[in-house]
Amino acid sequence: MLLNISTRYQAAMLLVFWNTFVLLFRMEVSDTRWFFFFIWNLFLAILPFLGADLAVWLAERKRKAATVACLLLSVLFLPNSPYIITDLFHLRTRAEMPLWYDTLALFSIALSGLLFYFAALLQMHKAITTLWSRRWAEASVWVISFLSGYGIYLGRYLRFNSWDIVSNPDGLFNHITNTITNPLVHTRMVGVTVFYGVFLLVGYWVVRLWEKSISR
Repeated sequence: MLLNISTRYQAAMLLVFWNTFVLLFRMEVSDTRWFFFFIWNLFLAILPFLGADLAVWLAERKRKAATVACLLLSVLFLPNSPYIITDLFHLRTRAEMPLWYDTLALFSIALSGLLFYFAALLQMHKAITTLWSRRWAEASVWVISFLSGYGIYLGRYLRFNSWDIVSNPDGLFNHITNTITNPLVHTRMVGVTVFYGVFLLVGYWVVRLWEKSISR
C-alpha cells in the first residue's frame, strides 16, 4: 500500500470532516435536517474500512480464526459504502438550497463511500494474500464485488440493512432465497447486482493499476 496506517487515517479524517462540514453547513443555512441521515450513512461506510485494517493486523500475526471473523463482518457491512451512490436518487431542486450545492454534497458523500470501499477492499485483498495466497485474494475480490452489488439491491429496494442479519434474520433469509431462486422474476435484482458488481470490480482494478504505476 502507498499509504501507511497513519496517513490512511489522516485521509479518512479529511473525508469525514469535509463531508460533515458540508452537511452541517447545509442544515444551518437551510434550517432543515433533510440530509442529516447522510452522516449515519457515512458512519456505516467507514466500518468496513476499519474492519479491513484490523483484518490485516490480525493476518500479519497469523491469527487465522480472528482474521476470518473480521473479514466476514467487514464483508457484511461493505455494501454500505458503495450504497451511498444510490442516495443520488435524492438529488432534486429544493427551495431551501441551490441545486449546485446539493449536487456537490451528494456527489462528495457518494465519492467518499466509494473511496472507503476501495480502501477496505485493498486491505481485504492484503489480508487474504497474507494468510492464503494471491489467487484466493483475487477470487475473493470478484465474489465480494458482486455480493456488494447484491447488498446494494437489498438495501435500496428491499430496505434491508446489515443489522437485519441479527434483528430480522428470517425475513432477510426468506427474501434472499426468493430473489436468488427466482432471478427471472426479479430482473431488477439481476440488473443491480450485475452492473454494480462489474462497476465495483472495474473500479477496484483501476485503483490497483494506478497504485502500481505510482509506486514504480
